[in-house]
Amino acid sequence: MYLKKTEDFIKDTDVFLNCPYNFTKKDSSCVFNCTNCKDAPCIKACKKNAIYYVSKGVVAIDSEKCDGCGECLKACPHNAIILRKNKAYKCDLCALSSFSMFCYKNNPALLKIMDEFTDDEKKYILNRYLGYVVLDLKKEILRNISKNVFEMKDSSKRYLIFHQNLSIQEIEVINFILDSYKTRTEYIEKVSTERIKEDIEKELIDYCYVNNIELEEDQFNYIIDISFNNLYNYGPLTEILKDPYLEEIVIIGEGKSLYVYHKYYGWLESNLSYSSSQVIRDLINKLSWHSNKYITLKNPILDTYLKDNSRLNAVINPITESACITIRKFSQKPFTIKDLISFNTVSKEALVFLSLCFLTDSNIIVVGNTGSGKTTTLNTLLSFVPLDERFVVVEEVREINIPHKHKVFTLVNPEIGINLESLVINTLRMRPDRVVIGEIRSREESKYLIESMLCGQAKGTYTTFHSQSANEALLRFKSYGVLETDLGVIDLIITQRRYNKYLKGKSIDLRNITEICEVIYKDGKISLNVLFYFDIYKNKLIKVNDSIKIYDKLKFAFDIKNKKDYLKVYKKQEKIIDEILIRKDYD
Repeated sequence: MYLKKTEDFIKDTDVFLNCPYNFTKKDSSCVFNCTNCKDAPCIKACKKNAIYYVSKGVVAIDSEKCDGCGECLKACPHNAIILRKNKAYKCDLCALSSFSMFCYKNNPALLKIMDEFTDDEKKYILNRYLGYVVLDLKKEILRNISKNVFEMKDSSKRYLIFHQNLSIQEIEVINFILDSYKTRTEYIEKVSTERIKEDIEKELIDYCYVNNIELEEDQFNYIIDISFNNLYNYGPLTEILKDPYLEEIVIIGEGKSLYVYHKYYGWLESNLSYSSSQVIRDLINKLSWHSNKYITLKNPILDTYLKDNSRLNAVINPITESACITIRKFSQKPFTIKDLISFNTVSKEALVFLSLCFLTDSNIIVVGNTGSGKTTTLNTLLSFVPLDERFVVVEEVREINIPHKHKVFTLVNPEIGINLESLVINTLRMRPDRVVIGEIRSREESKYLIESMLCGQAKGTYTTFHSQSANEALLRFKSYGVLETDLGVIDLIITQRRYNKYLKGKSIDLRNITEICEVIYKDGKISLNVLFYFDIYKNKLIKVNDSIKIYDKLKFAFDIKNKKDYLKVYKKQEKIIDEILIRKDYD
């Protein structure tokens, strides 16, 4: 780092006020020529070892050792050293005065602070630990729409985080602190956050003392905060992970903006990017460290979960050109019945019916396309199951979030040979009241799902499945080898779809339950009885047929003898739903 004159330098007469070397305006033609060379020839020329690096990239002269021989003046390629009273002098940025740089403070408009780092050196320093860039787009903001969501002057919407702008020197200081903890993972895990912050503060004070660096109070504090956040947390990603309105967070490669999927505004580009695949790869392994799963060249695909149970999927080269991350947020505050109604996911009439279904001994599957909210809806509907019943949940990664206390979660672990099928079989020995299987994807998984239902071991087995409709779901099960006679064990199929709707030239991302069907036998064959269907013109899920199979189950559950009894049960349940919808304390 060094100082350079601007064209208006001659206008100022007090720029050297308080200068420790008493330079004058006449001297400025020499002293501001110094660029603090990387391999400074003046150091090599000095036979008295009076010239040295007082800090990284800053050359100084020890006047006590200098004998005024003048060899450094001859060696300097920039004519940046002056000889006065048999002593050599040069600008060292006031190194012995805590780098006060009085001339720059006196009039910063007349001087520029120049960086001695090359682009490659900057990239190396940036990537060593921080490895990210947060663009300052404050001048491009038109208005604030919501927390972290802004409309920009070009009419686009962006997701912005605000981060202290760091100089390359500050990043180097932070990297030094992080380097000192590089191999101390066990220490970080065991020691309290307060102790770590104290140790970081001590490291910073020692570094500044050794390198003669003086920091402003706010500068000192934000260097500690950023160091701690990168060491103990996940850097700027930490703030994004905490946002309850985000459903997905994706990194699509080096040098490219991170994107988020917002609950209300859909996909948004952020102002955060990561500068190399190696940095992203390190971030992947830091995110997955607690699960004891890592991404490597031999295992370039990682599917695991974060500390908060959010789902993490990552891929690296050679699967993709650049390392990529997809995080599906695990909602600590699950969707509620109110949410299903307010987002028009389901009509109240259909919700009352579904709440009764979950009180019976029924096997229910929620199907839909990717990102349609299948698991979210299943989570919400499971809240209708009596709270004193025992759940056994089988998943690849934690997504089911239910309010029941008596619950056991089992997770797939392919590294030790534990797959979904073995866990489903194991539920037979766990005496569950209800079994929830996170998601069915393959032929084998389909087989064990149906077997679990056929065993009649629980009051209900529930799962999610990728399909665009109930009919397509049955066809897919058949293609997986499930016998048609066995498909009758499925009682209800709820289809939820995610789709785009275009209004006034804008695309709106919507999620709705589009059909509710019961699986019945008709003329000796498996058939679907469509109970509710989404009317696109009315924008509402409406009833189209009376239940046959579920109605029989309701008769057993509620001692219903006729349609009048059923109507009483329905009205009573409707009243309960209405009370929930108006309660302010129910979130």
